[in-house]
Amino acid sequence: MEISNTKQANRQMVKRGPEFMADIKKLADKEAGLTLQAVAEKHGLTRERIRQLFFILYGTPYTEAVNRKREHKKHIKLAAKIEKHSIEHRFRNYRKEGNHSKAVASEYKFYLECKSRGFKIYSHPGKSVCDFIVNNYFVDVKACHQAWGGKSSGRRYYHVGSQAKQWKRTDIYAVYIAPEDYFLIIPKSAIGHRGNGSSMKSIYIPVRGSDYCSAKNNYFEFRDAWHLLNTPPSDGPVSKEA
Repeated sequence: MEISNTKQANRQMVKRGPEFMADIKKLADKEAGLTLQAVAEKHGLTRERIRQLFFILYGTPYTEAVNRKREHKKHIKLAAKIEKHSIEHRFRNYRKEGNHSKAVASEYKFYLECKSRGFKIYSHPGKSVCDFIVNNYFVDVKACHQAWGGKSSGRRYYHVGSQAKQWKRTDIYAVYIAPEDYFLIIPKSAIGHRGNGSSMKSIYIPVRGSDYCSAKNNYFEFRDAWHLLNTPPSDGPVSKEA
């Protein structure tokens, strides 16, 4: 929190000294533990006078600063709770065998890539909806470990599925193509899919070089398209219930 009245700040600095100004600054610091009463007793003033000087210097009531302190503590507790269910925690505790471990490993790879690029990434608290919130986008991570289709026909493709509730909430799909070790960062709006009743959406991704590449949606333009996650929407997560 920054002082808004520099003229008064200079006047109080001369009148009461740098230690007084440092204590007032600590009152505005959401991590500091000082109170109005403690500052008042230390400098021989009344609690109400400290409150008045705080408002004069910062242009905001002291009560708002107190509320910020409380909110900060809440955020710390929430961050600790989220970390407990975070991708690092899940990766440390995932099963060592089977498809589940492959899925978590892909998510962890995606997480590390986003962190290395400076993206704001959080593990989504409702894990069944999507995996992460990245720069305010809802992102679901999928992994493809083998191609399907007839080798003789040359129509080879990767396949991933998305549940209907995931499809409604997800903004971007991050599909890890494990055999070739890259991610497709695909906006939902660019995805052609086939529905399986109302419970599942199927996404088909052609294998590069196969005859299936003539399909309308080949998705190659989204290979490692991390820039699509780089600019966050201005008003929070963009996905809305369909």
